[in-house]
Amino acid sequence: NAAGTASYGQLIEGIPTADMSPDDDPWDAGQQQYLMAVKHTADNRYRVNIGVVNPTAIEARYRIQGYGSDGNCPPGGCAHFFIDVPPYAMVQESDPFAGWQGGEWNAVWIQVRCQTEGAGGFSYASVVDNETNDAFFVRAAHN
Repeated sequence: NAAGTASYGQLIEGIPTADMSPDDDPWDAGQQQYLMAVKHTADNRYRVNIGVVNPTAIEARYRIQGYGSDGNCPPGGCAHFFIDVPPYAMVQESDPFAGWQGGEWNAVWIQVRCQTEGAGGFSYASVVDNETNDAFFVRAAHN
């Protein structure tokens, strides 16, 4: 911070590439990555950033879809968007689900699917406290 008494950031541990989620295979949905993201919206205190890492040599497209806390699409439908990530790169979207359901949710399941043949990826959520800028890292896991 400005006074030099504190620093902000989050620890992101190394992840073996063997844990990478491969390209989307409709016969093997168990290979997709899921994460639980928690957000409190009553006072806009938290934001949930979603990141995707492409450790492959080809540009890849990923579909990111949000589900209700019970794993189903809530009334009004599931939210989704796409991210294109260059080879050996990462992209982090700033709070892409902020307006979903009017911002009134406290937990959602997010699924990340790689849609490019021969590619794969990792995904994560970075949940940030807007008052302190403290963040915690949520690594996605295979379902």
